[in-house]
Amino acid sequence: MKVLQRVRFSSLELNWLPNSIKKGLILPQIFFVQNSGVGGGYYRVKNFDNDWGNLTKRPIIVIDIHSETNDLDSTIAHEFRHHWQLYTYGNWISPRWKIENSYKKSIIKFYSSCPYERDALQFETKLAPNDTNLEWKEWLLE
Repeated sequence: MKVLQRVRFSSLELNWLPNSIKKGLILPQIFFVQNSGVGGGYYRVKNFDNDWGNLTKRPIIVIDIHSETNDLDSTIAHEFRHHWQLYTYGNWISPRWKIENSYKKSIIKFYSSCPYERDALQFETKLAPNDTNLEWKEWLLE
């Protein structure tokens, strides 16, 4: 995975998020990468053992700008919600994304197995709706 850009002033990428959700939080560092294998990710520094773990003391949001299903705003919203969840609820473990029999079944299983992921999907859909997250939300309601 190649780091394309490390954003020094994350507040610019997070500025459009509601102030009420950012209030009192340390803003995470944002990294734009390519070929990460996922659309995005949220990492606490203490469990982040990648090549760039020593570049920041803050939590990290990683955005893969080359992911086919990635929408920048929705990915930032989703991963920032995980940041908020950590500071609001404390430690939690998200399930690993794994495609099984079908893509649709994998999406349903992933978001149904973890209330934190489901909450992040709801948040992302509310703030940055797109065709993909609206479809995923619909699948969960079936």
